[in-house]
Amino acid sequence: MTGTNEQLRKMNTETIRDIFRSLKTATKSDISRRSGLSYATCSNVLNELSASGEILVLDEFKTESGRPAHQYRYNGDFARILCMFFTNEGQRPEVFFSVCNLEGEETERKNIRYRAFGYDEAEQLTASLLEKYPEIRCIALGIPGVVLKNRTIDICDIESLEQLEMADLLEKKFGVPVILENDMNLTALGFARQHGWESAVVMTFPEDNFPGSGLVADGRIIRGSSNFAGEISFLPYGFNRKKQRLLLKDPGEVPGFAAKAVSSIIAVLNPEVILLTGSLLGKEMLRDILHQCRQDIPREHMPGIHIESDISGYYFRGLFSMALDFASYPLQITEKKL
Repeated sequence: MTGTNEQLRKMNTETIRDIFRSLKTATKSDISRRSGLSYATCSNVLNELSASGEILVLDEFKTESGRPAHQYRYNGDFARILCMFFTNEGQRPEVFFSVCNLEGEETERKNIRYRAFGYDEAEQLTASLLEKYPEIRCIALGIPGVVLKNRTIDICDIESLEQLEMADLLEKKFGVPVILENDMNLTALGFARQHGWESAVVMTFPEDNFPGSGLVADGRIIRGSSNFAGEISFLPYGFNRKKQRLLLKDPGEVPGFAAKAVSSIIAVLNPEVILLTGSLLGKEMLRDILHQCRQDIPREHMPGIHIESDISGYYFRGLFSMALDFASYPLQITEKKL
């Protein structure tokens, strides 16, 4: 089989997977009609998926025409995905993880605090979870820093992880596909998908670390040519990053600083909505931030702006979405709506 034919077969398989994720159960006729694929192609794909156990064949039933037909149901428990992210808010390392099936149903969710955290701790935790859940078929990791090509950590709030080819190291150790992404990109992706936004931004202002953001436009993560998009601590505020860190220790300075960053994002990206988060922000600051933004941005171009403290649900949603896309069809990881 040529590479092109193999790629087409995988695309057809993923099309049918997507239908099952929305319908849960379907007949061959349903799938053929919704996908636009021929009945024979649908039959071949369904035979492969049912043979592997990813699709379950239900009892026959009579259609309206009186002809017998099989119904098929997606088997969400066919495999599991490990979603894990690392934080270092206030220089206190913490790991959050979730193990879920292919329909996003969680088996376990937990967070663990560490006195110090590096690759060895990540490997040990991964090993224990793979031993407990051998059906894990993909690992999605989120880190507070710049990620190169979903494989290597560049700049990171957890300095012990910098310049680490983490995805390759874990794949070599465990033989399970691993994908790596920036924390704010994943949170923005999860936020956008959960609420149906086509363009959305998540901006964080954490304690003892530089602010950052994740950008989604037309349903896709905006990474930039060198994965530097969203690094709002490098905006020209009129002072260097050392002074920026000192300034953000003063709660009275935070709203004005945040408003400058928000106004810059609005002018460049013009998103539908911006979500602000991080321990430096309080909901009482929103009025001041909005007021200062409106001094620069015309009212008709102002997006919805909200503050939320707990964004872990969006983060996990982004991890799961990325992992599911990757596990289904790795060749399209940069082309699908990530």
